[in-house]
Amino acid sequence: MSLVEEVEREFAKRKPARKRAREAISQITDDRRIEWLTASVIAGLGISLIFPGNTLGTSPAFASLNAMIGPVGEIYLALLLLLTALARGAALTINGVRGRPTSLVRFATAALGAGLFAALSHTIAWPWIVGDMPAPSTGMITYAALAIADYTSAVRAARDAWLYRRDH
Repeated sequence: MSLVEEVEREFAKRKPARKRAREAISQITDDRRIEWLTASVIAGLGISLIFPGNTLGTSPAFASLNAMIGPVGEIYLALLLLLTALARGAALTINGVRGRPTSLVRFATAALGAGLFAALSHTIAWPWIVGDMPAPSTGMITYAALAIADYTSAVRAARDAWLYRRDH
């Protein structure tokens, strides 16, 4: 028996399996809180766009986005956002069971989220930048912060996929 196996056996004697499992689950959820947050924000955006009416047409900050996709495009955007949030939530829920495949889903959805939030921040900031709005919107900084958070989540998921590949 190797030294590592002896240490693992000794560790297992000291901590009951239930406590080790609880610590492992806690570590996974604690480490992924920002990913859960941004997935929830994306789902919330999707839900708000699925309601009847021209949601993006109600704000001058979203005028350029509304001009690009129009009221009918809101439904497609809402479905895309909801599917992205659902895929990310599923990958986060089963994270660790499948290893690399869920890390790749997490990476793809985090990268998509980072792009979405960066685009929303730019869309909201543009009217203020060109002088069409008298004051900046709080969404400009909020979505920029979410973009940075999702970018770091994408980097982390890519690292997780690389570590899984290296170790298996």
